[in-house]
Amino acid sequence: MLYLGGKMKRTLLFLTILVFILLAACDNEKMLSPVSDTSEHPYETSNQGAESTTTSYTEESFLSGSDFPNTNDFLVHNFQVTYDESNHSMHYLVDYSFGETPLNHLVGGKHRYYFKLEIPAHLTKYFTNSNTNPVQGPLIMSADKTMKYQVELSAKLNKNTTKLEINDILTELEEYSLVLYENKDYPAKKVVGVKEFSEVK
Repeated sequence: MLYLGGKMKRTLLFLTILVFILLAACDNEKMLSPVSDTSEHPYETSNQGAESTTTSYTEESFLSGSDFPNTNDFLVHNFQVTYDESNHSMHYLVDYSFGETPLNHLVGGKHRYYFKLEIPAHLTKYFTNSNTNPVQGPLIMSADKTMKYQVELSAKLNKNTTKLEINDILTELEEYSLVLYENKDYPAKKVVGVKEFSEVK
């Protein structure tokens, strides 16, 4: 049996304690490390929150259906159609106004919004396209709900569309749909039956 002197015992005891201290320090360092395999990673929650905020901002950055919670947030006051013989096309005039919620979004002129008309299915055979070309509406600079705005849209007729057929188009104003949007992939408002809608008081 190996005999160790008192000094040697104290040295070994000191080294043993030192090793334990170093091992404990390494374990603590691992626990404090930001890398973790657990599902409750602290950065995962933060990233999800950032993504959620970004998505919310993107959805609210352009005019959407949420800006028209009430029927009177968009009103059509007049809907007329005329024939332009010079370029063989139909011209549509729409007088409209906005309610408080969409005005709050549009006021200041920073948001450009657009209209297009969807031509009734039974009339599309007379036109080159089933929709009018998109037209930008007047920029909104005032939050006055009593202000009315006007937009003019046009649709090119087929070359072989006759005067009799044009007269039918001039008298058949029902079933047109008006689409309003800021982002073309997300229509904000669609009025089915523009003429009928404009006559509702």
